[in-house]
Amino acid sequence: MSFRSDLLSTSGVTIGIALGNVLVFGLAVRQLGDIGFAEYALGRRVLAVALPAAMIGIGVSLPRYIAMTNSPRHRNRLLVRAVVWLSLSNGAVWALGIAFRSQLAASLFGSSEATRLLMGVGIALAGGCAHAVAYGYLRGVLHILPANALNLIALGGVPVLAVTVANAGTSSVFVIQGISLLVLAGFVLVPVILTNARSFDELNEPVAPLISYGIRRVPGDLALMALLSAPSILAVALYGVEIAGMVAFGTTLVTLAGTALSPLSTLLLPYLASARGEPKTLAAYRRGSRTAVGWLVGSGVLFCSGFGLLSEQIVGAYLGASYASVAYIAAIMVWGGIGYGVHVALRSIVDAIEFRAVNSASALVALSLCVLWSAGVATANANVSALLVGFVAAVTALGAQTWWHARRVLASGQSSQ
Repeated sequence: MSFRSDLLSTSGVTIGIALGNVLVFGLAVRQLGDIGFAEYALGRRVLAVALPAAMIGIGVSLPRYIAMTNSPRHRNRLLVRAVVWLSLSNGAVWALGIAFRSQLAASLFGSSEATRLLMGVGIALAGGCAHAVAYGYLRGVLHILPANALNLIALGGVPVLAVTVANAGTSSVFVIQGISLLVLAGFVLVPVILTNARSFDELNEPVAPLISYGIRRVPGDLALMALLSAPSILAVALYGVEIAGMVAFGTTLVTLAGTALSPLSTLLLPYLASARGEPKTLAAYRRGSRTAVGWLVGSGVLFCSGFGLLSEQIVGAYLGASYASVAYIAAIMVWGGIGYGVHVALRSIVDAIEFRAVNSASALVALSLCVLWSAGVATANANVSALLVGFVAAVTALGAQTWWHARRVLASGQSSQ
């Protein structure tokens, strides 16, 4: 299969997963009731935060290192190590969850009695990690169609199934989801591992590159999450819930740009890792990245300009006429989609070639800029527009840094470790 056909299939799966997520929330309202829906939404948010930490970066490091070797035996050893280390990290998360279950239930779900829900989320977390390993392995060996099929079933189908068949409250939804993902991942992982049983006897080999490559990227994942969450959190404190709600909607518009470009990022990591040390291939990717960024920025400017001119009509039609008066918030924030889109599209180029956590450093720089600007806005008691301009500037700086580093690593043509 060619990169283009793999990109088309991955884009189709991304759309399918998005539709599945839209469907599952509608089902959750009807199946679980108001309180159950709130618990489900909160549980999904907890999973979104906990998964990057529990994965310790292996979701990026595993496909990279598997793509960098042509030896099935070595690939199996990498897979076994990833499974062992993720088992340890999940064990640590479970130990903390059990030790502090009442406190965590109270802080995350508003009641110390929600320990069953917390345990359900823990099982779903284990399933999510197992799926990420299976998906990462298939990406690493460039089996993109099977990887896409697995991802569509796991992220698009399983949540819908779990909400539909669960009959013992919200916690059972997460239990069914987690067990289903563990079973699906097992269909991929177990046969691969058993093809080389000696992999278990060779766990004493150094694991530093695989693990340290991943761990050093965790702070960047958390920093990016914090950057995208900061505007709405600050808006609640400074301007009230109504304004914060529109800010959260504007953040969704920004992340949609990343969602649209995530298939490109998903494929570039294994493709470029497998092409390390091939100057002609890297030069072709360099030319392609320049063209892609030109189209992305140009089309982004046109879209944001048009959205700004028609923001009141668009927001009024989508959210209701009462929101038209604060449509200017979305009109400002949508400009952040350009920088965020560039970052998502090109970050895998940097990760594939550069061992150092360059993208993490870029995310931390952007977050620092946002925090400093926000502190100034709060001190000056400025309006929400000033806060959002700082956010857009920070996200644009993130995209600019990623673009510069992608050009640099492609020009060097060297892949470390």
